[in-house]
Amino acid sequence: MAHNVETMAYFGSRPWHGLGTEVLQLMTAEEALEKAGLDWEVEKRKVFFEVDGKNVHIPNKYATVRTSDNYPLGIVGDFYTPVQNVEALNFVDALTATKEAKYETAGSLQHGKIVWIMAKIPNGHGVDPVESYLLCTTSHDGSSPVMVTATPVRVVCNNTLNAALRTAKNKFRIRHTTKVEQKIEEARRVLAQSVNYFKVLNEKFEYMKNEKFTETMLADAVLKVFKNSDDVEELSKRQKASLDCLVDKIVDLSHNGKGVDLPGVKGTAWGGYNAIVEYLDYYSPIKESKRKDISIDEKRMSSIWFGSIADKTQAAFDTILEMTKLAA
Repeated sequence: MAHNVETMAYFGSRPWHGLGTEVLQLMTAEEALEKAGLDWEVEKRKVFFEVDGKNVHIPNKYATVRTSDNYPLGIVGDFYTPVQNVEALNFVDALTATKEAKYETAGSLQHGKIVWIMAKIPNGHGVDPVESYLLCTTSHDGSSPVMVTATPVRVVCNNTLNAALRTAKNKFRIRHTTKVEQKIEEARRVLAQSVNYFKVLNEKFEYMKNEKFTETMLADAVLKVFKNSDDVEELSKRQKASLDCLVDKIVDLSHNGKGVDLPGVKGTAWGGYNAIVEYLDYYSPIKESKRKDISIDEKRMSSIWFGSIADKTQAAFDTILEMTKLAA
C-alpha cells in the first residue's frame, strides 16, 4: 500500500480517511504492535557506491532498513540510533506509570518511515466532550525525533484540536542520538504537566462556549487565519474570490457542521472555532506530493498533527480567543 497509510489499527469511529483495520476494544501495547502491523525492527546498514567495479563505503552515512522486508527507509549519520517500534510503545506505557496504557490508534505512514501510537486518557464528559490523548510518533528515516504530544480530540467529529498554551507543557522530544530509556523519567516529569494542560484547555473551551460569536465575527476570524497579506487591496481578484468561498464554506459549517446542534455550539466562539477546524481537518486542499510513496491521506494526517493545518488550527484558537476578549 505504497500510496496510502501503510498499516493501521483503530478502535471506535472509523477515521475520516477511511483507512485501517478496526479492533473491537482499546489495545494493549502487544496488541497494538500486532494489529497495526508494527511488529518489525529497523537496523542501520553501511551505504556503498561502486568505484572501478569495487564497492566503497560512504563515510558517516548509513541506511535505515526494515529487516522484515529489507525496505530502505532513509539515510542517516554515525550518531543516529534507531528507536524500535516496541521501544516507542514501551515508552508511552512507562509514561502512564501504571504501564496500562490503552491504545486507540497505531500505524505507519510512508512505507514505515513514520510510525505513530495514540493512547487514550479517558476524561471526556458533557454534551460536547473533548477526549485527551498522548500521541507518540517517531521516524525511521531521520526526519524527526521521538515526540510525545498531549492532544485533545473533539469526540463528535474526531477533529484534532491542537492548541498550545503558555501555562502548560504538552510536548516532549527525544533525539535519535539519545537512548530512550535514559529520558523516560524526564519525559514523565514534563508530561505530568499534561494534566494541567488539559485542565487549562478545558477552561478555555468552556469560556468559548459561553461567548457569542456572530457570522461577521467568524468571517473576520477566517480572514485573519487564512489571509496571507495584511492588506486586502494587495490580493488579486482570484485570491479574493477564493477567500469569499472559504468564508462561505466555514460559515455554512457553523450552521450545518458536525455537532452544531449541541448546546453551547451554534452562534458561539466554540462553534466558530470548530467550524474552522472541521474545514481544516476535512476540506482543506492538500497538494499531491512529488514523491510517489506519499499519498494525499498521509499528507493530510501529517499536516493535521505537525504541519500547516496544525499551525492554522493554533492560529484559529489564538485569534478567536483574542477576538472574544476584545469583544467582552
